[in-house]
Amino acid sequence: MYTFIVRPFGVKQGIDFDAVDKELIQPALRAVGIIGETTVAIAEAGNIREDMFAKLLTADLVIADISVHNANVFYELGIRHALRDRKTLLLRCSADSILDVPFDLKTDRYLTYAIPTLKVDSLRLKQALLETIHSDRKDSPVFSLLPHLKAQDPERFVVAPAGFCKQVEEAQINRQEGKLALLAAETGGFPWELSGLRLVGGIQFDMESLTGARFTWERIRTILPDDEEANDRLSTIYQRLSEQYATHSTELNSPALTLLSLSDQAINTLLARPLELSAGKRAEIYSLKGRNAKLRWMNEWQFAHPEEFRQKAIESSFLLRAYEAYAQAFMEDLNHYYAGINALSLLTIILNLTEAYPSLWEEHFDDAQEAEIMLQTLQRKYTDYTTVVSISLESAKHRKYSHGEINSLLDVNLADFRCLTLDKPRRILRLYQDAISAGEPVLADYTRRQLELYQKLQIRTDVVDPVLDQLAPVTSPTVALKPHFVVFTGHTIDRPGHPVRFPCGQDEKAKDEIRKKLNTIRKHIKRPIIGIAGGACGGDILFHEVCEEPEIAIPTRMFLAVPKQQYIKESVAYAGQRWIERFEHLYRSHSQPDDYRLRIMSDTKKLPFWLQRKKNYNLWERTNLWMLYHALIYGEGETSLIALWDGKGGSGQGSTQDLVRRMDEHGFENVIINTTDLFNL
Repeated sequence: MYTFIVRPFGVKQGIDFDAVDKELIQPALRAVGIIGETTVAIAEAGNIREDMFAKLLTADLVIADISVHNANVFYELGIRHALRDRKTLLLRCSADSILDVPFDLKTDRYLTYAIPTLKVDSLRLKQALLETIHSDRKDSPVFSLLPHLKAQDPERFVVAPAGFCKQVEEAQINRQEGKLALLAAETGGFPWELSGLRLVGGIQFDMESLTGARFTWERIRTILPDDEEANDRLSTIYQRLSEQYATHSTELNSPALTLLSLSDQAINTLLARPLELSAGKRAEIYSLKGRNAKLRWMNEWQFAHPEEFRQKAIESSFLLRAYEAYAQAFMEDLNHYYAGINALSLLTIILNLTEAYPSLWEEHFDDAQEAEIMLQTLQRKYTDYTTVVSISLESAKHRKYSHGEINSLLDVNLADFRCLTLDKPRRILRLYQDAISAGEPVLADYTRRQLELYQKLQIRTDVVDPVLDQLAPVTSPTVALKPHFVVFTGHTIDRPGHPVRFPCGQDEKAKDEIRKKLNTIRKHIKRPIIGIAGGACGGDILFHEVCEEPEIAIPTRMFLAVPKQQYIKESVAYAGQRWIERFEHLYRSHSQPDDYRLRIMSDTKKLPFWLQRKKNYNLWERTNLWMLYHALIYGEGETSLIALWDGKGGSGQGSTQDLVRRMDEHGFENVIINTTDLFNL
């Protein structure tokens, strides 16, 4: 979250406003975890007024100190009140020397502070910041007095810089999912953060980079909890991730069920304001809600003994919930034939199973009369649905042919409808075969899974069984286990005049310890393991060498901040020719043709122009984050860290300490090899 501070500078009427910023405002901002700056930060950026207008519009929060009658402060505050309807916090010193609050602001709320108690008042300011951030109260007198006035959307006026967009495009073309996640992380603190996140998040979503998309859209939702696009994307992302988690399990495991719950939460956030959504969007959201319930329903019976399938299927309360969600989706938009065919399918299953197990159906209700009334209602609905869904499908079919569209899913759904309503297996088989042959392979898998669902529950077996017998079997691709990434970071060989952390000549002792840690990880990890490290003399090179050993045999990826010769000069050569030769060997082994194990971040030590204004950030820290996000995205969280580290502060951003801290923030397992103990320092 970005905060812009509007205040006087220097000493005015006995108040040192620079000291107020240092002792009152900045500590409160740090405690809340947000960044705040004033016009001082933009004084060198050209047109200060233009930049100031942009920040007053785009800042998530504005703090204005109105202690003295400062024309600039009131001018900037007026601009903020005219552009944004909320999240502006007023401060005022209680000193006797200052004038009264101007008339137009007398009714506004503001937090008072006193010079002798700035540190104590900072705690009060922290609480006021939290309340302002989480409040939806309009604090602009302009918008309070003119309720029909619309506040400006800052995202319309602030776009991501061209350099950022170019890097995003390059990462998209090269399918660099880890790089996209890094670029999303680097938007933090910039006024264009939201537009940058939406750009990256949209690409990740389209690329099916679900883990990266999840983190990006979650960041947007952290800034804007009710954001329609973020909750819409996350509702789908969580649902798809839940299916991925369940791929290697016989049933939905705890992580998968948790993700379905998160999907439902996002759906409910969207449905809390249904009138703000189009009918088509409401239909999509209710359909996803139905899909989540259907997954839970299937989880409750399809892994039981086959003889119990039908009983357990009707016992589950999720069957009726799934039907009701799909039915609601179809009612929202009768053109949404996908929702209609799913509602009809589930309704067919309910009526069939209820007829076979009437007593189990009654258990869903307080008494037999209520169960009978609901059953009669569903029977009438079945008649209605067979008519209305047919019309919806035929209408879509007409649009398809009149507009020359290609819609293989529609063709499959037309076959689905005939399967539920027509007693001609050969005709239905031909419809399915034509639809599948013209569409993507995923449709064949979808078709077979739906028909197998009917077969397991003994629904319309006279039609389903012969169709399944004749359909070509689907060869589902083998789903490879996601690898577990071991990220390595460690001290380099000590430079002359630097603290003693890794003395020359201790590399074999370090390799022994790295080997032990890797063997321990291998015993506990059942997935394939991939190592990631830089190429600096010392820990990085030793890690790659240990992984190359036949008894370890862990493939590694080499991440370099700059090209080879510059990297050798910066991070290898000072330790001597032997280390250069070892680096050269690793470089050759990682840069064979068609081998993407070698990655180079930049051709210069300078950050891209659009990143150079990011405070306390450098290329080495960027490379640390690059490795972290590569492991995070491609391993989907299956990641651990080995750090050859003395446990003390390093050389700042980009150091071993920096990567250890960041890995710890993401909840990864950190395995520390303490060099102080290892080398008896």
